[in-house]
Amino acid sequence: MDESAYKQFLDRIKFEQEELREDLKGLPTHEFKRIGDFGCGWGFVTWSLAQEFPTSDCVGVDRFDFEKPPYLFEMGFSLENIQIWYKQKEIEKPISFIQGDIIIGENLPNGLDLIYCKRVMFNIFGDEKKNELSHAINHISQVLKPNGWFCLIEINEPYFKTSLEELLIQVNFEFMPPRCLYRPYRTPEKTYEKYPYLIYQCKKVKQE
Repeated sequence: MDESAYKQFLDRIKFEQEELREDLKGLPTHEFKRIGDFGCGWGFVTWSLAQEFPTSDCVGVDRFDFEKPPYLFEMGFSLENIQIWYKQKEIEKPISFIQGDIIIGENLPNGLDLIYCKRVMFNIFGDEKKNELSHAINHISQVLKPNGWFCLIEINEPYFKTSLEELLIQVNFEFMPPRCLYRPYRTPEKTYEKYPYLIYQCKKVKQE
């Protein structure tokens, strides 16, 4: 194991782990045996989920091309490295990554107890494709178990918020008013100013 790169990686994801714990507060986390990180990108949140739930199956899903997977050259981070480091920690259930598309519903894992989705839906909506946002919400609902949870973190923008909540209700998600808090917007290369974010905790209603 490259200890220097591994330490850099752990330092880089500290804020991801802190935000994740805040996002999941109040949820029945002991019930989460199969977890999906939808729109996983670099896999930082997938790693953090696997750390929080070491006996659960954690899978990262994104539309990336596995022939050209996400890689941060200057830091030596890649999906492959993240999987290797996690395996070297001798944890019972290693993380995995798959290429899937929530808009068209292609190659998505099924039977999930928790789906975590961070800053994905607004990007879909931002392309002025409300139908695609509707498809994404529907496909997420379909692969979530009855009484499973959908934890959604999105930018607080009024028109988007209204449209999003209408779609969540249409697919029989129950949720309390979302929590609003300010967080910096971060990319692997840079941290930007703080934005208002909404944290939704949505439960899929079991159909009788």
